[in-house]
Amino acid sequence: MEIQKGAEAQPWEDRGGAGPSRWLPLAAVALCLAVAVGYCVAKRGFFVDEVWSYGYANSHYARVLSDVAGGDLAGATLTRRDLLDYVSVGEGERMDAGSVLHNQAPDLHPPLFGLALNAASSLAPGAWSKWAGLGLNLACHAVALVALWALLRELGCSRAACACGVALWGLSRAGLSDVLYIRMYEMLTALTVLLALELAALMREGASGGARRLLPAAVGATVFLGLMTQYYFAIYAFLACLAAGTHLLRRRRLGEAGALAACALAGVGLFLLAWPAAFYNLPAGKNPSIAMSGEGAFYALLNVPAWPERLSTFGRMIIQALPAVILVWLLSAWGTIRSKQEVHAGDNTFEDTLLTSHIRNIILPAFLYLLIIALIALFEEPRFIYNICPLISAAAAVSLDAWFRSMPQETRSRQIKVVIGALTAVLLIFAIFYKPAYLGEEAYAQQEAVVPYAADPCVYIVGRGKTTDSANLSITADVPQLLEFEDVHLETDPTSAGIAAYLASKGNPDEIVLYVDTVTYPNHVNYGDTTSLDSEAISDLVAKRLGYSRKTLIERVGPDAPVLSEAYLLRR
Repeated sequence: MEIQKGAEAQPWEDRGGAGPSRWLPLAAVALCLAVAVGYCVAKRGFFVDEVWSYGYANSHYARVLSDVAGGDLAGATLTRRDLLDYVSVGEGERMDAGSVLHNQAPDLHPPLFGLALNAASSLAPGAWSKWAGLGLNLACHAVALVALWALLRELGCSRAACACGVALWGLSRAGLSDVLYIRMYEMLTALTVLLALELAALMREGASGGARRLLPAAVGATVFLGLMTQYYFAIYAFLACLAAGTHLLRRRRLGEAGALAACALAGVGLFLLAWPAAFYNLPAGKNPSIAMSGEGAFYALLNVPAWPERLSTFGRMIIQALPAVILVWLLSAWGTIRSKQEVHAGDNTFEDTLLTSHIRNIILPAFLYLLIIALIALFEEPRFIYNICPLISAAAAVSLDAWFRSMPQETRSRQIKVVIGALTAVLLIFAIFYKPAYLGEEAYAQQEAVVPYAADPCVYIVGRGKTTDSANLSITADVPQLLEFEDVHLETDPTSAGIAAYLASKGNPDEIVLYVDTVTYPNHVNYGDTTSLDSEAISDLVAKRLGYSRKTLIERVGPDAPVLSEAYLLRR
């Protein structure tokens, strides 16, 4: 099969019905969703940011727990009802968009995910369930899988390559972790793939009229929704729209290029009108540290000596998140070269398929986005690149499709079946034995560790009590544990008379549970010295003052359990 240089690759199908079945991509989507649902069922615990997701979305005009306590945790006693109200929707507070917008305004993220999570949580008021967030993520995941399938068809891939591309992402550690993490990143992923699909359809030549006229408007709407989900979306949207607009201009499709630019800019303008908080969220000084700002990202970008380490770190993350994609790239390149040498010595299928401008203008912005994020990301964590992983998988699928095209016609069907079967087996092995992140197994185990003491009074010494994100970090992470207790008394001073008064109201029990905040707090808004509480010294001090002679650490479960606090059992 010959492809003219510069032409757009068109999907091929074997003749006589021997080619890949029409249902193959749909089967890949169904398999990916089934595995994702299985892991959602297995998820048991929550990461601190996931608790904040529910708090920002569902707490009635109280962004953090110190707001529940009137702005200061010191001396407060939070009941189980107080904690549950923070993470769930109250009976008379369903679909409370005003509260969500109020809570999200000082945050580092726009409010779309919070609004959607509040709507999902409103289906079961008074209850805190992982399924509100996971159900929302699964819906976004399904959209992303189908959009990835459609994108690969737009790029000219066969159904076999489409199915492989869907599975490469949907069964990867990145794809499954994205579903399990109850934050805005799965929604961001779906909107990123949708934008790529819309731009690919807009760039395709030979189609006109009908729904195609609506594509620039669809791009504008997706830009708006993406920016309302996560600020980093602006980087990919700019790069992708610039590439698509340049493609259209070079082909003298001036009307479409103008419509694309106008609609994309309209999406940005609408976002700024709908969410003016973006203007004061991004500058430094409005956030707990300069790093959590647009200015901080700019400084990180200018920190050239740190580039090698950052690029190396994110490179390792990609390999860990998408190991099968790397293998497919290597295998398909080897297979294509081998097939060309043996059968199609003069065929330029591989190079021409990968170098068509249609494909290049979709794939290359994804890799440039990855490079920029590696240099500016707030934390060196894979969640910031989850949204681009489907497009990296799409690039591997395009390479795989080039290999399929280079196979001899008489043996192509059999060889493709062998490749698909082997790839499916490898992906399932990776999915089962290389488990995704955010299952919460260690957090849940720690929650179970305190259950035997749930009837005891609970005292929590926090490093800071005033309303800031850092002052609420440890206690927010411990909300699933603290819900086991009737209430929890909080103090910043371990010698406070409020502790004795609280225990007196409980009949001066012979056994209590003591939590000590171990978060390191910055002394200055911008980088500076840090302080943290000595949990051993503080627990000894509290035990001595209150007459408890025996102290036992309720051990952290698992080597990777986050240590934001220590819990002790104090006995007389």
